[in-house]
Amino acid sequence: MEIQPDNPKTHYNLGIVHYRDDRTEQATQSFEKSIKLDPNFSPSYYQLGLAYTKTGDFKKAIKCFEEFLRLEPNSSDANLVKEMIEKLKK
Repeated sequence: MEIQPDNPKTHYNLGIVHYRDDRTEQATQSFEKSIKLDPNFSPSYYQLGLAYTKTGDFKKAIKCFEEFLRLEPNSSDANLVKEMIEKLKK
């Protein structure tokens, strides 16, 4: 398998692995790198929001979730994300 360091999906997938292995800081870095490479890659915003939620940085989590919704307003996850935003705002 060829590693593609300039591909946002590579960093997204690496972030997923880190997140599942409870390496939240590394996951956050991978999702941020993915977004830097492609600011319109919406799955990274969703996962970064989850990572920030896990670390307790709710303000950043909300921003990520809102950006996800801006990019994917008709996503099948939209209602779930809206609910998460409302819970984080409380």
